[in-house]
Amino acid sequence: MTIHSHATATASGIATTTTTTTTITTGVDIDTHMITHVYYVDGTDGDDGYDGLAPTLFGSHGAFKTFAKAASVVVDYDQVYVRAGTYSERVAFTKTIKFSNYNGEAVIIDGTGVSMASYQGMIDFNGTIGTHLPFGTEICGFTIQYVGPDTTHAYNAIYGRYLDGIDIHDVIINDVVDSGIMLRNCYNITIHGNLVKNCAHCAANMDESISLDSCFDSNIYDNEVCSPDITAYTQCSIGICVKSSYASARHVIHDNYVHHMCGNGIYSCAWTAHLSDVWIYNNHIHDIECLGIAIGDEHGGGLVNVYAYDNLIYRIAKAAIELSVVPAFSGTLTNIYTYNNTCAKSIHTWYCGIDVTTTNLAGMILIRNNIVFWHDADLGADTQLGQIRILDAAVALCTIDHNIVWGENDYQPPKGEGYTEADNFGGETWADPLFVNWANDDYRLQAGSPCRNAGLVWDNWVMPDTDYLDNPRECGSSIDVGCYEYQE
Repeated sequence: MTIHSHATATASGIATTTTTTTTITTGVDIDTHMITHVYYVDGTDGDDGYDGLAPTLFGSHGAFKTFAKAASVVVDYDQVYVRAGTYSERVAFTKTIKFSNYNGEAVIIDGTGVSMASYQGMIDFNGTIGTHLPFGTEICGFTIQYVGPDTTHAYNAIYGRYLDGIDIHDVIINDVVDSGIMLRNCYNITIHGNLVKNCAHCAANMDESISLDSCFDSNIYDNEVCSPDITAYTQCSIGICVKSSYASARHVIHDNYVHHMCGNGIYSCAWTAHLSDVWIYNNHIHDIECLGIAIGDEHGGGLVNVYAYDNLIYRIAKAAIELSVVPAFSGTLTNIYTYNNTCAKSIHTWYCGIDVTTTNLAGMILIRNNIVFWHDADLGADTQLGQIRILDAAVALCTIDHNIVWGENDYQPPKGEGYTEADNFGGETWADPLFVNWANDDYRLQAGSPCRNAGLVWDNWVMPDTDYLDNPRECGSSIDVGCYEYQE
């Protein structure tokens, strides 16, 4: 149990009062820390000559003026509150603290004209490779905007490295050259309730709006990630990316709204190190100029145990879900489960719904209980690479069943040469899924849908208890196909 105590202004001076109680769990251990200082920063009325111990001037006590002053005095487990205003200052903390706005006040951190080096952030928390910052870092309640003096370096809104626990929530991030949130070599991560917009338009890299590199134990949920205003960077701006981690990485990416991205929507990627145990579910992904969900290995590390299910994915330029390995490397995708997803409405021809482009596969490669409705009335044509497309040599390595697809069967080599569309080996059932109103992107099932009770339940590991809307699964005689369960 963590007890937070801090100094507050009273009629007779400064008093210490207990204000909040937080339970911190790391594995099976409970860490207990007493906070003895709460500091305040006020860019308008503060002064770095004050002691920082009061939100307004009270006797000799008052708020600091700058982040830098607060960073110079804090110790682990302190709290820093920021008063309303616009701050053109980056700050680097080397202690575990809580850094947030005060009492719901509007705090803008503006990077216009602020100089920084690559792989730094407007808000920066850093331990060292030998001494990670302990559990308890928290960032919340800010708007961070216009970060990066040019488009050739990795400038970030929030950057953290060598942290043993961080919670980032209720932050608005807009217009950042590299990542809105970038964490490297961190553990016990929670990122939730944030708006991350117009990030990762670095001309030198294909970068990510939310990026976790060599991290593990993350929970990324309830974020909105989009880049509607930087479409000129057609190869950039991936939404959420977890990559190059460790065995038992345990990344959970769920209930996020990812849309209007120039790169992939959600990307799970092994690099030179293994990445394993990734859950991607209940995400709403649309209007993506590359891949909706990309599951891949770019540098030979090996990707193991990925579960992608109950996702709603539509208006995708390439594939809604793709499994791939960069040919120059020998990485392998092992135990990749894609099931109960609804994929709809391509925004270009010559692309497909679910795509397997590699033979570097091992274990169970499952494509089951998915709907692929790869059709776009605005184009006047369906995709010409098929609804579910599998590299010929990979067909025997995949388990493909109980999927329902719809659209003209217009699989057309030569652009698809070397691939087989799944219906050619019994992996698809061709039937109109009877959505409530697909033209207006309502992909719930009508009562007469052939997807109802048409899925397969299996016992080798636990199926999800709920659907995309968190309604109960298996309402009828069996599970429904797609991300929605018709509620009988």
